[in-house]
Amino acid sequence: MIQLVFDAADAREALSREPVAVGYSQHEGAERATWGEDPLELVDGTHPVVRPAAGSHANFFEEALYLGRSAEQGVGCDDTSGPTFDIRPTVLTIPSDPTEARAAFPWIEFEGRWGELQKAFFNGPTGPNLKTQWTEPIRWSEDWRDRSYAVPAGGAFGTGATDFFCGAVAGGSKALRRLIDNPLPVVLALGALVALVVYGLSRATWRPAAPFRVARRRAWGQILAAAARMYVRRVPLFVGIGVLLLPISLLVALLQGIFVRASSVAGIQTEGEGGGLLVLLVLAIGTTLTLLGVGFVQAATARALVEIDEGRAIGPLRAYRLACDSIVPLLGALMIGAVAVSLLVTSLFLVPVAIWLTVRWALIVPAVELEGLSAIGALRRSARLVRQEWLKVASLTVVAGALALVAGPLVGALLIIVTSAPFWVLNGVAGVVYALTMPFVALTTAYVYFDTRVRDELASEPDPDELPAEIELST
Repeated sequence: MIQLVFDAADAREALSREPVAVGYSQHEGAERATWGEDPLELVDGTHPVVRPAAGSHANFFEEALYLGRSAEQGVGCDDTSGPTFDIRPTVLTIPSDPTEARAAFPWIEFEGRWGELQKAFFNGPTGPNLKTQWTEPIRWSEDWRDRSYAVPAGGAFGTGATDFFCGAVAGGSKALRRLIDNPLPVVLALGALVALVVYGLSRATWRPAAPFRVARRRAWGQILAAAARMYVRRVPLFVGIGVLLLPISLLVALLQGIFVRASSVAGIQTEGEGGGLLVLLVLAIGTTLTLLGVGFVQAATARALVEIDEGRAIGPLRAYRLACDSIVPLLGALMIGAVAVSLLVTSLFLVPVAIWLTVRWALIVPAVELEGLSAIGALRRSARLVRQEWLKVASLTVVAGALALVAGPLVGALLIIVTSAPFWVLNGVAGVVYALTMPFVALTTAYVYFDTRVRDELASEPDPDELPAEIELST
């Protein structure tokens, strides 16, 4: 609903002048706007534009994604962005005489639920005649808020925290609804998932978690443990490498913006179906630039790891300087991979092939950086190393990558709940946490690379699977 407020003694006087304010209902609260001023939009100076959120009964003044963290705002996200269509309701007045009003509109005296009777908060809502905005509208208007909180558009740090919060609330709501409707399958599924995770973790070998003598074979759990131990031992180094990802991300975002802008000027449309291969090329180059920033961090981390293992001093800036030598072949390999995968994912049937290839090429960064290979050579080398360890490489890459992708948004989402900080600050915090966790992902990838490299180079030796098998690095 919306409510108009008039500075008048009675209804007859009110209808002869403009409203002074309007309130749009939003969950258990409402938002106020002064008549004729932003953010209220009027058509012909008389008709307020109301934008209901998709799948919600909350109403807003503008098109945006709004985030709420209380009963008055709603918990979760309300989306009023397009596409939209216009509805112009017919205005009817209710007779002042109670008998005539009940005869014309029988729902006025209905005191039941306007919907199904369900458990707890899934119950249908009560009608307007039982609500404060109906029985005491002026008192209700005294509690209106002056604004709603729109999620900022994506920037250099993205909207990881707010997107995660919106998705988590939506997913949790669906899961809760299914649990209430049919609890047994949901409980069994959750129990099976927990049991599978616990079983997998208990079967993994975690010790010894020796981070040095990097060129040796390690079990699945030992790789994660070694990466974590190395990160903790050299926190200033790897935090420094992660912090330097922030300006690199800004540069990559700038390059992406320049490229997309140049593509538009050249007549390449990045939206719709008309672009064909040119659209895919734009997508592939944008993806390559994004991967290049992450790959640069991986290259610097891999180089730092080798320098530490050889007993040489290394700092964040020197690690990046050493990694600069491999930037050209790294860019070439990433471009080839991005184009190939982008083409494959255009067909649903080829998505499994795209996933398979993505894992096969997961080690191109250390292959380029530590072996000095060309772009094609790195792709072939990675494919050879992963060939007999595809599942191990895939699972470790997913676990480490998920940690980096989820840690920042999770921290930001928790801050949304417990603080009232601006959303752009929370998204910035999520971006910083993401940058600081990327060196851990890079360390995991480097240890995976050495594990598969040792296996490959000792394949002709007896019992190459016996741990810890080692090789000497030529540096």
